[in-house]
Amino acid sequence: MPKQSLSEAQAVAARRENKPLPMVPFATGNSKGTLGWYNGFSPSQRMRVLRAMNLSMASGVLSPAQGPCDLCSDPAAPVFYHSEDYSEPLRWEPPAAYCLCQLCHLRRVHMRFAWPLVWRVHLGHVRRGGYGSDLKSPEIRHQLVRYRRGLETGVVSELPSLRPYALTIGREWFAALSMDPRSRVLGIAIDQGVVDGGPVVTGDASSCNQLRRNAGALIVGMAAYRLMKPEV
Repeated sequence: MPKQSLSEAQAVAARRENKPLPMVPFATGNSKGTLGWYNGFSPSQRMRVLRAMNLSMASGVLSPAQGPCDLCSDPAAPVFYHSEDYSEPLRWEPPAAYCLCQLCHLRRVHMRFAWPLVWRVHLGHVRRGGYGSDLKSPEIRHQLVRYRRGLETGVVSELPSLRPYALTIGREWFAALSMDPRSRVLGIAIDQGVVDGGPVVTGDASSCNQLRRNAGALIVGMAAYRLMKPEV
Protein backbone atom coordinates (compact mmCIF):
# COMPACT_ATOMS: atom_id res chain seq x y z
CA MET A 1 0.00 0.00 0.00
CA PRO A 2 1.36 3.45 -0.83
CA LYS A 3 2.00 5.54 2.24
CA GLN A 4 2.59 9.26 2.73
CA SER A 5 4.77 10.22 5.70
CA LEU A 6 5.22 13.46 7.54
CA SER A 7 8.52 15.22 7.04
CA GLU A 8 11.11 14.65 9.74
CA ALA A 9 10.87 18.32 10.75
CA GLN A 10 7.10 18.04 11.27
CA ALA A 11 7.44 14.89 13.35
CA VAL A 12 10.18 16.36 15.55
CA ALA A 13 8.23 19.61 16.02
CA ALA A 14 5.11 17.67 17.00
CA ARG A 15 7.01 15.76 19.67
CA ARG A 16 8.74 18.83 21.08
CA GLU A 17 5.58 20.93 21.24
CA ASN A 18 3.36 18.07 22.45
CA LYS A 19 1.10 18.53 19.45
CA PRO A 20 -0.94 15.81 17.73
CA LEU A 21 -0.33 14.91 14.11
CA PRO A 22 -2.16 17.09 11.55
CA MET A 23 -5.83 16.35 10.95
CA VAL A 24 -8.14 17.42 8.11
CA PRO A 25 -11.75 18.63 8.66
CA PHE A 26 -14.44 16.62 6.89
CA ALA A 27 -18.21 16.25 6.68
CA THR A 28 -20.17 13.18 5.63
CA GLY A 29 -23.88 12.58 6.00
CA ASN A 30 -24.94 14.42 9.14
CA SER A 31 -21.51 14.08 10.74
CA LYS A 32 -18.60 16.49 10.91
CA GLY A 33 -15.15 15.85 12.30
CA THR A 34 -11.50 15.59 11.41
CA LEU A 35 -9.53 13.00 9.51
CA GLY A 36 -6.33 11.81 11.13
CA TRP A 37 -3.90 9.04 10.27
CA TYR A 38 -5.41 5.57 9.90
CA ASN A 39 -3.85 2.25 8.88
CA GLY A 40 -0.77 4.01 7.58
CA PHE A 41 -2.67 6.48 5.40
CA SER A 42 -2.27 10.22 5.96
CA PRO A 43 -5.13 12.74 6.47
CA SER A 44 -4.63 14.11 2.96
CA GLN A 45 -4.77 10.62 1.42
CA ARG A 46 -7.95 9.84 3.30
CA MET A 47 -9.51 13.16 2.29
CA ARG A 48 -8.81 12.42 -1.39
CA VAL A 49 -10.58 9.09 -1.04
CA LEU A 50 -13.52 10.71 0.77
CA ARG A 51 -13.88 13.28 -2.01
CA ALA A 52 -13.62 10.56 -4.66
CA MET A 53 -16.32 8.59 -2.86
CA ASN A 54 -18.66 11.59 -2.71
CA LEU A 55 -18.11 12.37 -6.41
CA SER A 56 -18.70 8.74 -7.35
CA MET A 57 -21.96 8.65 -5.42
CA ALA A 58 -23.08 12.02 -6.83
CA SER A 59 -22.47 10.78 -10.38
CA GLY A 60 -24.18 7.45 -9.77
CA VAL A 61 -21.01 5.40 -10.30
CA LEU A 62 -21.04 4.26 -6.66
CA SER A 63 -24.24 3.30 -4.88
CA PRO A 64 -24.78 4.70 -1.37
CA ALA A 65 -23.79 2.38 1.47
CA GLN A 66 -26.43 -0.23 2.21
CA GLY A 67 -27.29 -1.74 5.58
CA PRO A 68 -27.34 -3.61 7.77
CA CYS A 69 -24.32 -2.28 9.66
CA ASP A 70 -21.34 -4.56 9.08
CA LEU A 71 -20.42 -4.36 12.77
CA CYS A 72 -23.57 -4.32 14.89
CA SER A 73 -25.92 -5.71 12.19
CA ASP A 74 -28.57 -3.03 12.83
CA PRO A 75 -30.86 -3.30 9.78
CA ALA A 76 -32.54 0.07 10.26
CA ALA A 77 -29.66 2.45 11.08
CA PRO A 78 -28.28 4.66 8.28
CA VAL A 79 -24.84 3.42 7.26
CA PHE A 80 -21.74 5.01 5.72
CA TYR A 81 -18.66 3.63 4.03
CA HIS A 82 -15.69 2.94 6.30
CA SER A 83 -12.36 2.25 4.60
CA GLU A 84 -9.67 0.02 6.02
CA ASP A 85 -7.61 0.32 2.84
CA TYR A 86 -7.24 3.70 1.10
CA SER A 87 -4.86 2.47 -1.62
CA GLU A 88 -5.68 2.59 -5.30
CA PRO A 89 -7.56 1.25 -7.11
CA LEU A 90 -10.27 2.20 -4.63
CA ARG A 91 -12.55 -0.61 -3.52
CA TRP A 92 -15.84 -0.31 -1.66
CA GLU A 93 -16.39 -3.84 -0.45
CA PRO A 94 -14.78 -6.05 2.24
CA PRO A 95 -12.01 -6.30 3.21
CA ALA A 96 -11.16 -2.82 1.88
CA ALA A 97 -14.36 -1.12 3.05
CA TYR A 98 -17.39 -1.82 5.23
CA CYS A 99 -20.79 -0.22 5.72
CA LEU A 100 -21.11 1.00 9.31
CA CYS A 101 -23.69 2.93 11.29
CA GLN A 102 -22.59 6.24 12.76
CA LEU A 103 -22.03 4.89 16.27
CA CYS A 104 -19.95 1.90 15.17
CA HIS A 105 -18.01 3.96 12.66
CA LEU A 106 -17.09 7.24 14.33
CA ARG A 107 -17.51 6.46 18.03
CA ARG A 108 -16.25 2.88 18.14
CA VAL A 109 -13.95 1.82 15.28
CA HIS A 110 -12.12 5.15 15.02
CA MET A 111 -12.11 5.81 18.78
CA ARG A 112 -10.97 2.35 19.86
CA PHE A 113 -7.41 3.53 20.44
CA ALA A 114 -8.49 6.24 22.89
CA TRP A 115 -11.30 4.21 24.49
CA PRO A 116 -10.14 0.56 24.44
CA LEU A 117 -12.49 -0.41 27.26
CA VAL A 118 -15.48 1.14 25.49
CA TRP A 119 -14.49 -0.89 22.43
CA ARG A 120 -14.49 -4.10 24.48
CA VAL A 121 -17.90 -3.22 25.93
CA HIS A 122 -19.24 -2.57 22.44
CA LEU A 123 -17.99 -5.93 21.20
CA GLY A 124 -19.68 -7.61 24.15
CA HIS A 125 -22.91 -5.82 23.27
CA VAL A 126 -22.67 -6.69 19.57
CA ARG A 127 -21.94 -10.35 20.33
CA ARG A 128 -25.09 -10.66 22.40
CA GLY A 129 -27.06 -9.55 19.35
CA GLY A 130 -27.02 -5.87 20.26
CA TYR A 131 -27.49 -2.99 17.84
CA GLY A 132 -25.88 0.41 18.15
CA SER A 133 -29.34 1.95 18.29
CA ASP A 134 -30.11 -0.11 21.41
CA LEU A 135 -28.11 2.45 23.40
CA LYS A 136 -31.12 4.75 23.21
CA SER A 137 -32.64 2.54 25.90
CA PRO A 138 -31.73 3.56 29.48
CA GLU A 139 -31.86 -0.09 30.59
CA ILE A 140 -29.41 -1.14 27.86
CA ARG A 141 -27.08 1.66 28.84
CA HIS A 142 -27.25 0.60 32.51
CA GLN A 143 -26.40 -2.96 31.50
CA LEU A 144 -23.36 -1.76 29.55
CA VAL A 145 -22.20 0.46 32.41
CA ARG A 146 -22.33 -2.56 34.75
CA TYR A 147 -20.52 -4.66 32.16
CA ARG A 148 -17.80 -2.02 31.83
CA ARG A 149 -17.33 -1.91 35.60
CA GLY A 150 -16.99 -5.68 35.59
CA LEU A 151 -14.26 -5.46 32.96
CA GLU A 152 -12.47 -2.86 35.09
CA THR A 153 -12.61 -4.96 38.24
CA GLY A 154 -12.10 -8.34 36.61
CA VAL A 155 -15.49 -9.60 37.83
CA VAL A 156 -17.44 -9.84 34.60
CA SER A 157 -21.01 -11.07 34.33
CA GLU A 158 -22.42 -12.03 30.95
CA LEU A 159 -24.72 -9.60 29.21
CA PRO A 160 -28.24 -10.91 28.64
CA SER A 161 -28.84 -12.00 25.06
CA LEU A 162 -30.87 -9.64 22.89
CA ARG A 163 -30.91 -11.41 19.52
CA PRO A 164 -29.27 -14.42 17.86
CA TYR A 165 -25.65 -13.77 16.82
CA ALA A 166 -24.83 -15.33 13.45
CA LEU A 167 -21.04 -14.81 13.36
CA THR A 168 -18.28 -16.83 15.01
CA ILE A 169 -16.91 -14.87 17.97
CA GLY A 170 -13.28 -13.99 17.43
CA ARG A 171 -13.44 -14.59 13.68
CA GLU A 172 -15.23 -11.37 12.73
CA TRP A 173 -13.40 -8.82 10.58
CA PHE A 174 -13.44 -6.31 13.44
CA ALA A 175 -11.91 -8.81 15.87
CA ALA A 176 -8.64 -8.50 13.95
CA LEU A 177 -8.41 -4.70 14.14
CA SER A 178 -5.23 -3.48 15.79
CA MET A 179 -5.49 -1.86 19.22
CA ASP A 180 -1.99 -0.36 19.03
CA PRO A 181 -2.24 3.44 18.47
CA ARG A 182 0.96 3.31 16.44
CA SER A 183 -0.85 1.31 13.76
CA ARG A 184 -2.66 4.49 12.73
CA VAL A 185 0.59 5.76 11.20
CA LEU A 186 2.46 2.51 10.66
CA GLY A 187 -0.33 0.40 9.24
CA ILE A 188 0.82 -3.15 8.51
CA ALA A 189 4.43 -2.19 9.31
CA ILE A 190 3.70 -2.63 13.00
CA ASP A 191 2.81 -6.28 12.38
CA GLN A 192 6.04 -6.79 10.43
CA GLY A 193 8.35 -6.01 13.37
CA VAL A 194 9.47 -2.66 11.96
CA VAL A 195 8.53 -0.64 15.04
CA ASP A 196 10.35 -2.81 17.52
CA GLY A 197 13.57 -3.08 15.55
CA GLY A 198 12.65 -6.05 13.42
CA PRO A 199 13.54 -6.47 9.75
CA VAL A 200 12.54 -3.76 7.29
CA VAL A 201 10.14 -5.43 4.91
CA THR A 202 9.83 -2.52 2.48
CA GLY A 203 11.94 0.60 2.20
CA ASP A 204 15.33 1.43 3.68
CA ALA A 205 16.48 2.19 7.21
CA SER A 206 15.71 5.88 6.78
CA SER A 207 12.04 5.24 5.95
CA CYS A 208 11.82 2.78 8.85
CA ASN A 209 13.12 5.42 11.27
CA GLN A 210 10.67 7.94 9.83
CA LEU A 211 7.82 5.57 10.65
CA ARG A 212 9.03 5.34 14.25
CA ARG A 213 9.21 9.14 14.55
CA ASN A 214 5.69 9.56 13.12
CA ALA A 215 4.37 6.96 15.56
CA GLY A 216 5.96 8.81 18.48
CA ALA A 217 4.27 12.06 17.48
CA LEU A 218 0.95 10.26 17.11
CA ILE A 219 1.04 8.80 20.62
CA VAL A 220 1.63 12.29 22.02
CA GLY A 221 -1.54 13.41 20.27
CA MET A 222 -3.68 10.60 21.70
CA ALA A 223 -4.10 12.53 24.97
CA ALA A 224 -6.52 14.92 23.30
CA TYR A 225 -8.80 12.06 22.29
CA ARG A 226 -8.87 10.63 25.80
CA LEU A 227 -10.32 13.88 27.11
CA MET A 228 -13.50 13.23 25.14
CA LYS A 229 -16.31 11.56 27.08
CA PRO A 230 -17.44 8.15 25.81
CA GLU A 231 -21.12 7.14 25.84
CA VAL A 232 -20.75 4.23 28.28
